[in-house]
This record gives sequence, C-alpha cells and structure tokens, in this order.
Amino acid sequence: MTLRAETNIGVNPEQVAPPPKEGPNVFSQFATTIDAKTGDILYDKNAHHRAFPASMTKVLTAILLMEHTKPEDQFTFSQLALDQEKSNYQIEFQPGETINRNTALMILMVLSANDVSYAIAERIGGSVENFANMMNERAKQLGATDSHFVTPNGLHDPNHYTTPYDMAMITRGVQKYPEILQAMNTKRTTVTTSRQTVSIFNKSTYFENPFSIGGKTGFTNEARNTLVLLNEKDGNRIINVVMASQRPEIYEDLKQMADYSFGQFVKQTVLDKHSWHQKTTYGTGINKVSLYMKQL
Repeated sequence: MTLRAETNIGVNPEQVAPPPKEGPNVFSQFATTIDAKTGDILYDKNAHHRAFPASMTKVLTAILLMEHTKPEDQFTFSQLALDQEKSNYQIEFQPGETINRNTALMILMVLSANDVSYAIAERIGGSVENFANMMNERAKQLGATDSHFVTPNGLHDPNHYTTPYDMAMITRGVQKYPEILQAMNTKRTTVTTSRQTVSIFNKSTYFENPFSIGGKTGFTNEARNTLVLLNEKDGNRIINVVMASQRPEIYEDLKQMADYSFGQFVKQTVLDKHSWHQKTTYGTGINKVSLYMKQL
C-alpha cells in the first residue's frame, strides 16, 4: 500500500514551514539571502538595488576561468596587469612571470589579487574589454539581469554594478565547480609560480562562522564593504550577500541573515503511516489548509 499526503492547495508535507519570524535588523544598506538550490529569496533588504560589488566581482571572473581554460593553461603577467591597484603584499609578480590555472584561482580567491584578475581577463578575452563582454553575457545566463561589469577585479568604475540578488545568483554558479568553493574556503596555502613559491593566507573573518563553506569579500571607497558568503547547515545551503556595509557590522548582519533564513527550512511530519486515515489541518486563518493521506 502506497500512501501520500494531499492538500487542497498543493502544500508539500515533506517541507512545510511555519510563517517566517520577523526579519533581522540589518545594518548594511543592501542585502539578500537566497536558497542556493532553488534561487528563492529568503531575506530581502533592497535586494534589487544597484550597488558597487568591489571584489565580489572576482566570483564571476573565477567562473569564467573554470569554463574557458584547462588546469595546465598558463597565465602571463603583462605590465598592464602589474599596474593594477595593489590588493595584497603577500606575493609580488614580475613581467613575464607565469602561473597555471589552479594557482591563478587560488591567488584570486585567497588574496583577491587584482593583477591576477587582469591576467585572467587578458588570457581568456584577449583584452579586458572583450572579457567584460563575456562577464555580462555569462551573468545574464546565471540569472543576473540587472548587472553590468566593466573590470575583472571590481576596481571602481561608475558603470560597474550589480545587485545583492544578482550577486547571489552569480554565486550559485560556483556550485558546479568544487575548485572555486575550495578556494573560497581556503584560509592558508602555498602556491608556486614560474619564479617563486610563496605561502599565502586569507585574513577574512568569515572563517570564524562554523557554517561557512566559502566567501568573497570586497572593498572600495565607493562600494564600502561587500561580502558574499555561502553557509550550509542541516543539509540546507544558502547564499548571503551584503553591500554598502562596514565592519564589524557586516559579520553581525550575515549571522542574523543566516539564522533567519535557516529558520525557514523546517521539516515537519504532518501525517504518517499510522494516521493515514485521519485528517488534520495546518496553519491558521486564511492560510489554514486541510491535509489528509490518500491510499494509492
């Protein structure tokens, strides 16, 4: 005998959640949390407002890196790449120095290296302008329909913008590439180039979050602090994005957003095999529905 639960409005008894509690008091001007599996919005504070992403941009650069190159491909630093605004002092490259794809990805995510981003753009797009076109096309394919990218590293340009929702949708794309997630969740590692071997480390605070499985920070004077963070708990995965924020509030915002959003994943047993012949109700008021088991 096969049993199933049915309702008069299609409620799924396997995943019935109570009405969400009041949302968190978030300091960041723009923020969202989405279900990483479905893309559904779980928390929204100006989620569709345009803002500057800063180095969160490199998440999209990493996706294009994985989609258009092989592990053995080499990336050469031009003088234009080395002229990019310095984003770290843990490793310095020389003109003509080369790195392979996995090293490029690790330095890109761990050190948020602007010069590496530029070298990737030159290698894949032939020019930064062509690479930006590739970024914009791929962003739309990922569901980011209100974004425009100009640079591969997120250095400020008034025409380089996204929204919290778009950034979350772009970040959904990294789930196809465990290498990106690994790099986003790497605190310390050693990398080797054609000229040097260096230990590098990520100084971000999001590693202290026990549910974090990867993140990418960003900062420019115009963007202020930005951060995209993936969390996983009890088999549920969410993507949080905050923009136009500041420290230390940014990390408290992310904690509150995650707590609120995970609270919406509630698995509740409505009817079981011992009560299949019974009828029950769920919800209150206009949201009240009748639930019963049907024998097939």
